[in-house]
Amino acid sequence: MVYIDTTQKLNNFIDKALKSKVIFIDTEFMREKTYYPQLSLIQFQIGDESFIFDPFCFKNIKPLAKVFDAEDVLKVFHASAQDLEILYYETGVVPHPLFDTQLAAAVTDGLNQPGLANLLKKSLGISIDKSEGFTDWNKRPLTEKQLEYAIEDVLYLPELFDYQCKKMKMLGRESWLDYEFVELSRQDRFDEDPRERYMHLKHVNKLKPRQLALARELAAWRENRAKKLNIPRKWVLTDEQVTEICKRDPKTIDALFNVRGVQNSLKISEAREVLDALKAGRKCDKADYPQLADSGAAEENVDDIVFLMNALLKLRATQNCIAQSVIANNHDLVDLARGKRKKSPLLKGWRKELVGQELIDLLDGKIGITCSNGALKVQHLG
Repeated sequence: MVYIDTTQKLNNFIDKALKSKVIFIDTEFMREKTYYPQLSLIQFQIGDESFIFDPFCFKNIKPLAKVFDAEDVLKVFHASAQDLEILYYETGVVPHPLFDTQLAAAVTDGLNQPGLANLLKKSLGISIDKSEGFTDWNKRPLTEKQLEYAIEDVLYLPELFDYQCKKMKMLGRESWLDYEFVELSRQDRFDEDPRERYMHLKHVNKLKPRQLALARELAAWRENRAKKLNIPRKWVLTDEQVTEICKRDPKTIDALFNVRGVQNSLKISEAREVLDALKAGRKCDKADYPQLADSGAAEENVDDIVFLMNALLKLRATQNCIAQSVIANNHDLVDLARGKRKKSPLLKGWRKELVGQELIDLLDGKIGITCSNGALKVQHLG
């Protein structure tokens, strides 16, 4: 194992990585007390060589950007979302092209978001040590046991990747996840407009349109404040406090501080900024009130239709050993039930062939679902 803690070692690694067809990557980080994740380690595997990059030994990690941006070097991760986020924040580049073994497990073994240890055990019969999972990775020096634990997260990825590629080829599914892998590496996934954060608030669906206009401004203020101070959003205001403030719409600091816990969370200067955000929300015209994404719930007939569609989807997913979640989610089914067929992912590529066309036939009354000897079956009608 090479511990990268000098510029010379880093340059040697970069040269080697750029000459490789595929590299395997994982990160260790801390984010319990910060808005931005704090990078602690990057683990790499290239062939049979293991590398641990120590970011604390460098002013920044931007030299690695050329590796992450190299189009002819495939980057393989397991459960890549948080790794991609932190590497983008640190280098300005989202690693690409990429392959995610967790996502691939959905079409090779029918597993829904398996952890690495479980996936290695099921796919390869390999057991790895997870005893150091709660290590403070920012502490130095790290013990030999901690370094060995960290490197295990990439050590077996080449074998897992090889297994998954062979199985996908055998099943004729090599290209099934190409679109998903490209989507994972889209930069705009990590550049969300602060004024869109209100949509992620807990219980936001309980707010009225005018209150949503307030929530849009207040959640944006909270997001920008958390970024500026580099602290978790909930340390500024919790989701519950944001929604309660928007329900009460306080006009004074005293009224604002009547919301439970807010006086302990905000300085007077911050409280004034909150009132300014609410004031901006009040100025929103009714025509410009924000709209939440349609959930499709409690609509006449749709729930019953989606229930039936789910039965067919689950049947085909099980028969083909594919995780149902990678085929479609509830919103996809709701849209299809409402007749929104033109842009449905279920009517494109392998999804259409696997179950999409059958879902249309079900909706059009051409097929039905029956039960025989305790098993569901698809039956063609008239």
